[in-house]
Amino acid sequence: MYDGTQPIPEDLDDVEFYAVPYGIIDLRLCEPIARMPRLNVVQTVTAGYDHVLPYLRPGLTVANGRGVHGSIGTAIERRLAGFEVEVSRVARSARPGVRAISEISELLPQPDIVILSIPLTPETDGLVNKDFLAKMPDGALLVNVSRGRVVDTEALLAELNAGRLHAALDVAEPEPLPADHPLWSAPNVLISPHVGGLTAALAPRARRFLVDRVRRYQAGEPLTNVVIGP
Repeated sequence: MYDGTQPIPEDLDDVEFYAVPYGIIDLRLCEPIARMPRLNVVQTVTAGYDHVLPYLRPGLTVANGRGVHGSIGTAIERRLAGFEVEVSRVARSARPGVRAISEISELLPQPDIVILSIPLTPETDGLVNKDFLAKMPDGALLVNVSRGRVVDTEALLAELNAGRLHAALDVAEPEPLPADHPLWSAPNVLISPHVGGLTAALAPRARRFLVDRVRRYQAGEPLTNVVIGP
């Protein structure tokens, strides 16, 4: 089994199911995909799967790791419950109790805190731009635990330097942030190095998750969390 900590195996001709090793995103862990002629499924342990996209070829199925960390939005809401806050839920499409992302503009002037826990897709790349941030109320806090490219860094810097908004960032663009990047010296910002998901509970959950997905594939059962493919 290849876990990303040792040299990539030479013989990959028979690999049909590849679970990209988990850790700080390292694109070198995606490079073996090109050397797997019989590959059918690429499985990530992260909810985001943008890091594998440049390495895909037609016909591959991609499944993400949604659920490994639990439903992040629901988990955040559960932890906020004791503080008697009002939560507005937003997702790609509307459903009972959840507003559609297309309605975000009319919601933004209301919350004191906006938490981003969404995957990076063509639709969410640069979603939090100058206009998005301008609609947030003075003194509001932006929390990003998704992907750095969801937020326009220059637009966020402008708001931080003006003293109008606050930010807590577990991810940033670029990543890792260069030592001389202006985000480090910006006011009202807390930065952590993309470690929000690294808890003691992660490894056993990820192991159970991957064992179940491999078992499903071997048994010919439908895969879950499919984000690309038939």
